[in-house]
Order: sequence, then C-alpha cells, then structure tokens
Amino acid sequence: MTGAFGKAELDAMGCGTPDCEHDHSVLYLHPVCHKGAGTYVAYHKDLGVLTIECVECEQPLGAIYVGERPEAAH
Repeated sequence: MTGAFGKAELDAMGCGTPDCEHDHSVLYLHPVCHKGAGTYVAYHKDLGVLTIECVECEQPLGAIYVGERPEAAH
C-alpha cells in the first residue's frame, strides 16, 4: 500500500483482466490474499482516511482519503 486513494485514483481504476466485460463502475473491496475472508474497514478521523485490511491475515489492502463533500451533492 503506497498511500491513500483519492477521487482521481478511484475514477481511474479498472480491471487488469484482458477483454473483461464486467461493469467496473462499482469498487469491490475484497482481499486478494484470502478471497473468502472479509475485510476490516476503519475510519481514522484525525487523518480523514479509511483503511482496509484482510480479516484473516490483517494484510493492508488499501486506504481511501475522505474529502469534503462538494456543495452540489448536499
């Protein structure tokens, strides 16, 4: 895990499978290390970051920066 993802990184995410025809407008947060295991998500208020870990091995899967909501979305 290199740092928290922001809107630009999440919007640019796609699939690494060649010729994949799945809808990638939804982000699924599941561990690659233990596909059947769940994830543990924690929000760190002081940092404004969600962290995601594998429930089974506690491997960090990623982090998502939580920014301010745009005024138009209220």
